[in-house]
Amino acid sequence: MTTPNPAPCIPEPADIRRAAALLMHTDPDGTLTAGVDAILTEAHDLDRITQLIVALCAVTYGINPALSTPAGKAGLHGIITDQLTHETNGTPTDD
Repeated sequence: MTTPNPAPCIPEPADIRRAAALLMHTDPDGTLTAGVDAILTEAHDLDRITQLIVALCAVTYGINPALSTPAGKAGLHGIITDQLTHETNGTPTDD
């Protein structure tokens, strides 16, 4: 039995708005937890968590296109590898 391909996850304008707002609320100068909670609650209530994450990635890559280069991907892989060493169970979650 084959599994059907899932429908493509295409963010809608509201998903992109939520993604941009999430970035604003998680500013390195200070995270506004209430704002993050409100965005996640809104996305959850609308069953749009996956679309929010895809939109967040799209916005991030749009702001910093260098992330999609080999050097950018190597940098992301470095972060994954480094953070893996800090996880309590040490189990890889990527790939």
